[in-house]
Amino acid sequence: MKRLLLICLTGCLLSVSAGNASAGTKDSVDTEGIRRGRFALVCGAAASTLGASYLYLQNTWWKEKAQAFHFDQGKDLKYAINIDKFGHFYGGMLASDLYSQALRWCNFSKEKATLYGAGFGTFVQLAIEVKDGFAPRWGFSPWDMIAGSAGSLYPVGKMYVPFLRTTDVKMSYFKRSNHYFESVNPHARANAWNDDYINQTYWITFKPNAYLGEYAEKWWPDFLAVAAGFGVDTEMDGNGAGNLEFYLAFDYDLPALFPPERKVWRTIAHYVNYFKFPAPALRFSPTFIAYGAYF
Repeated sequence: MKRLLLICLTGCLLSVSAGNASAGTKDSVDTEGIRRGRFALVCGAAASTLGASYLYLQNTWWKEKAQAFHFDQGKDLKYAINIDKFGHFYGGMLASDLYSQALRWCNFSKEKATLYGAGFGTFVQLAIEVKDGFAPRWGFSPWDMIAGSAGSLYPVGKMYVPFLRTTDVKMSYFKRSNHYFESVNPHARANAWNDDYINQTYWITFKPNAYLGEYAEKWWPDFLAVAAGFGVDTEMDGNGAGNLEFYLAFDYDLPALFPPERKVWRTIAHYVNYFKFPAPALRFSPTFIAYGAYF
């Protein structure tokens, strides 16, 4: 549920930063200076979305009477068998990347925008965890904080580490089971997909052409990638039960479908590329299953 704040925030910033595709900014320094009008718009969008998300969470996630600040006592490491940590990483990555793209639209240099985006994503994660620290049923989770901060720093890593530039982190969701809504959290809204880890899968994708060189260009398309997936099965009960699922699947690098000069389409593909689309897959654990198309 906490990641709803990050998702709402990034969705709002997406509508602002989408203009980056036609802004014509370069990857070098901000030679023309910061565009203050755009920067004010980005700050206003971020502040208003943060405020609205805070009020929503205050009346749902944090509605109980606050108590003295405390740390999580270990329950956090049992819930969803830590697949939720991928969710925090993913949320931090989205907030960081979308905010940095919005700053690029404001004519910040790529390096500054990426670093500020990482700081922003980390700040949002810290604010959530501190607030959790005063909630009776929760507590400040160092592991959630680490996972969210790592996700916020992932775009920075992609800027400096060549290997990371050949990877992407994605999520897929397909409602295969009602177990979460019937047993784990019967009070959840029917569309509360964001906490339904049983039907979520997180993916780390790799681009083979980056490793195979010119030889692969003849037989491996640039847009075709390979992904390792992680999930939890229907044995999950929120208290430590459940089995981890491991997948290997094909994936699609959507921006690679468009040439560099098609900036608008590549920008749209960049955002859509946060989500993994159905493709042939193999599940290796807890049992072996072959899928013609795994959603």
